[in-house]
Amino acid sequence: MRAASAMFALLTVSVLGTAAAAPVVDAVVVVARVGDTGPASNAAAVARKDQQVTLFAAARLAGRSRVWVTRAPALVLGGRRVKVMTPEAAGLDQAALRWSTVEPVPAHLGADGVPEPYSNAQLGGHNHGAWKGYDQLGYFETLLGDFAPDGWTRVGSARPPRPADDTWEGLGTMRFKVELRVGDKVVASAGAEATDQRGLLGRVARVTVRRDDSFLGWLSSYFMVPEVFGSAGPGRDHQTDRYVGADCADVLVGALRASGSKVDYTSAAGLTRLTRHVAGPFAADARGVLSALATGKSVASVAVAPGDLILIRYAGPWATGTGRAWDHVGALWEDRGVKGVLDGDDLIVHMGHPRLEIEPLSAQSPAVFDVLRWDAKKIR
Repeated sequence: MRAASAMFALLTVSVLGTAAAAPVVDAVVVVARVGDTGPASNAAAVARKDQQVTLFAAARLAGRSRVWVTRAPALVLGGRRVKVMTPEAAGLDQAALRWSTVEPVPAHLGADGVPEPYSNAQLGGHNHGAWKGYDQLGYFETLLGDFAPDGWTRVGSARPPRPADDTWEGLGTMRFKVELRVGDKVVASAGAEATDQRGLLGRVARVTVRRDDSFLGWLSSYFMVPEVFGSAGPGRDHQTDRYVGADCADVLVGALRASGSKVDYTSAAGLTRLTRHVAGPFAADARGVLSALATGKSVASVAVAPGDLILIRYAGPWATGTGRAWDHVGALWEDRGVKGVLDGDDLIVHMGHPRLEIEPLSAQSPAVFDVLRWDAKKIR
């Protein structure tokens, strides 16, 4: 009898011990939901500034590939709906999670400490624009806190974690990583290591926030995306479509494509085929004072509007020195000076060094400017 009782006790302990064992997690991903309803998804979260983005951690239990543990009420992975259960139901309510941002290193750091922009093509000289091969883009992670059991969700934002870099009022692109710890085992979602030759892969969770649905609104979604001269790639695998890098012309086309346009990527000069000429050429002196190039007279009035493209030619008195028709291009962000008059106080948004920025037109002087406007019939 005593032997039977002892055996029963051992079996009881064994069964209880098995039941109490922590579940084994073999994968974790970051998913997101835009707005207050609908399923979360592992697709990029693309939102307007007035829309809320919620990030969720989703964990897969070993041996149960079709069931994911998450606090999202519904979940779509790879375009397909999957079964979900709560952390409590899965025995993961005591699991601890921590979050990080995944950001691009803005540029190479030269031997003299001066940042050098990423470049797939030759910058300057007679071979300006000649293809060199994909540059190697760098990435880093920043912890947003320590492991905590309530870390299954967090607000998704494009704001960088350093207040000094938070200059675009929450507009732009940010990526996230989550780590889940059960006991002494940590499983992480894709982070800074998940790259190919063009940059970060799509499995690194992306939050992209735009100002509104206008062309400039979509352009604002590229804040914090680094400059890559000669950004490239086929179709939707273009670095600009992937929000990993863009040059001055590609970022403008990328904004159109993000809004639904089917236009192909092109150079600054190639943009003339997608636009109509509004005004110019104008010469701007070192103070940013503009005059008509042909006559030397002051520019009295130009019907400019936010969203117009500004083609810029720097070298010479009026020659580029690069063998190209234009050196640079940006878009008019705000007609800040005298309304309807193109002047040095107007703000342009352009791919600067090392990323998209807004500054007065006078910062590009001395130069020659032409004003273009998208042709609605050519950018559908």
